Amino acid sequence: MPRVPSVSVLALAGVAALSGCDPVGVDGTDTVALTLRLQLAGGRDVGATPARVYVFSDSGAVPRGIAFPRDGEVCVLDTTPLTTCTLDVPRYSTITLIAAEPDPAVSVRFAALSAQDTVRDGRYVEFTGWTECPDRAERGLCVIEPSGDFTIEANFQMMQQVTIYQTGVALMDYITIAAAPTLKVPAQNDNILDLAGCRRVLNPPAVPCDAVRIVDDEPWHRFTAWVPRQTIVGMFPIGGAQTEFIRWDGACIPSSLYHLGVCSLITPDASGPPILLTARFDWWDCPSGPSDRDLGGCTQRLPPDPFATVQIPQVNAGLSLAAGLAGRRGPTWRQ
Repeated sequence: MPRVPSVSVLALAGVAALSGCDPVGVDGTDTVALTLRLQLAGGRDVGATPARVYVFSDSGAVPRGIAFPRDGEVCVLDTTPLTTCTLDVPRYSTITLIAAEPDPAVSVRFAALSAQDTVRDGRYVEFTGWTECPDRAERGLCVIEPSGDFTIEANFQMMQQVTIYQTGVALMDYITIAAAPTLKVPAQNDNILDLAGCRRVLNPPAVPCDAVRIVDDEPWHRFTAWVPRQTIVGMFPIGGAQTEFIRWDGACIPSSLYHLGVCSLITPDASGPPILLTARFDWWDCPSGPSDRDLGGCTQRLPPDPFATVQIPQVNAGLSLAAGLAGRRGPTWRQ
């Protein structure tokens, strides 16, 4: 949103320059320049994002609950890592800045591991705070009463990406629990993450939502979540008819309340590279292909020993593993 002064300011700008006075409108309103800098952490260039800041001018602070986009101006983070917007506002008036962020998301996709799994997505960003805001009335809201030209920064970061893979034969249910509502204009009191996944698994015994997927020792993608900081992501894998959970590859907190293999993580305050986790199960190598049971003439296969091979740094795991998928047999699944 480039600076577009009002007609009254444009008409009187030359008079103000000659007289040494600040610009005023035709109604005598004295204005100052408010500069908004919307920044994406890490200097990332991910193209346009939905992140934005609304600007409201009123006799008092405008709470998020009664803020409506049509009543204010907006600055959108459509050029990353930095978008700058400048507008004229009345001097000494109460200006309310309200940050808004897009919804998080979960993509459930059963597919061979791909390098695209770890590509950062600019659609998923979250607000982290203001720089030089004198009055943070509530989360994502800043109130100022400018006496002169004023610059303020709204800081955003990429949401944390969490990608889950599976080897062997298993089903994979999940749940997400958000730390706070998504910042919207006007306000909303929930977060779509609190409805995502198979919620009934939290109260066992429960019928799983997922189907058993049959693969061998090559990782297959189960789901990817783009979530804000301090989000709980829980995984509830269960083996097939004659297969069992072996281990998780990656940092995951085992559960003491649910069955073996259930684990969770809490996303960090500062988002980083994609978090990659792989649930390892055994499987049966049969003449007809991978199976969840011994069909006759089958050999039980266990995941490779993690200490017998060179470990791949997590951030590069997607790119390194993808090279080994060419020509492999496709998976099957059973309800």
